Amino acid sequence: MDSVIDLSTATAAAGAAIRSVLETHPGKVALSCSFGGPSGMVLLDLALREEPQLPVFFIDTGLLFRESYELVVRVEARYDPSIVAGLRARGHSVEFLGAYDHAAGHAHAIAIDHERGTLAGASDPRADSRALGA
Repeated sequence: MDSVIDLSTATAAAGAAIRSVLETHPGKVALSCSFGGPSGMVLLDLALREEPQLPVFFIDTGLLFRESYELVVRVEARYDPSIVAGLRARGHSVEFLGAYDHAAGHAHAIAIDHERGTLAGASDPRADSRALGA
């Protein structure tokens, strides 16, 4: 039987761990964010809930995907206006897209349940493509 994780308990535990670090090292904590996946975004959100002025940085190697820069812009719009200013200072063109703008791309997923031998698909309703399994 799979274990079930209670989201509110996990969130509270993560928040407590972040608070502990902030209290143990006051004024000496910064968060490095890769903007590369959902776990980093969850950590960013939890950390900024605990300390809204927490310094957040990422290393712009000049090799990031366009989508990474677009995510930085969306995060900046939610948390810190200086991120967009930094991207523009490095020569990046920054524009804000609407919530369902096709330029932001689409997502599709297929979950494989090997135990049951089934596939389940989900498709972005904005796209004209579909998640298919064979």
